[in-house]
Amino acid sequence: MGNVTASIIAVLGTLLGSCITHVFQQRSAARADRVNHQDQRRQEQLSASSAFIGALMEYRRNLYFRWRLKQNQAPTEQQARERADSYRLRSAAEQTMVRMHLVTQDATLIGLAERALNAPDLLRHAVDITDLVARRDEVERIHNEFINVVARRLR
Repeated sequence: MGNVTASIIAVLGTLLGSCITHVFQQRSAARADRVNHQDQRRQEQLSASSAFIGALMEYRRNLYFRWRLKQNQAPTEQQARERADSYRLRSAAEQTMVRMHLVTQDATLIGLAERALNAPDLLRHAVDITDLVARRDEVERIHNEFINVVARRLR
C-alpha cells in the first residue's frame, strides 16, 4: 500500500508541477506579447511623428522660399510652380497628420500636431524680412515644441 500511495503522490506532484509550469508560461507569454505590442505601437508612433515633422519642415521651407521669390519679384512661372508645390507639401503634411491620428489617441499630441500644421501659414503674412525671420523663428519654436513632446512621450 505504501508503494501505491507514494506513486499516487508522485503522479499528483508531477501533475501539479506541470499545471504550475503551464500557468507561469502563459503569464510569461502574455507579458511578452504586451511588451511586444507596446514596442510596436511606440515604433509606429515614432515613424508617424517623424514623417509628420519632416513634411512640416519641407512645407515651412517652401513657404519661406515663396515669400522670398515674391519679394524679389521672381518670374511669375517660378512663383506659380512654388505655389503649386506648397499645395502639394501642405497635402503631404495633412496626410502624415492623419497617420498620426490613426496611431495615437493622445489628445494633447494631436492638438500640438494641428497647431504645428497651421504654424507655417504665419510666414505668408510677413511684411518685411525682419518680420519673416521672426515668424520663421516662431514656427520653428512651435515645431520644436511638438518634437519635444513626442520625444518625452515615446521614451
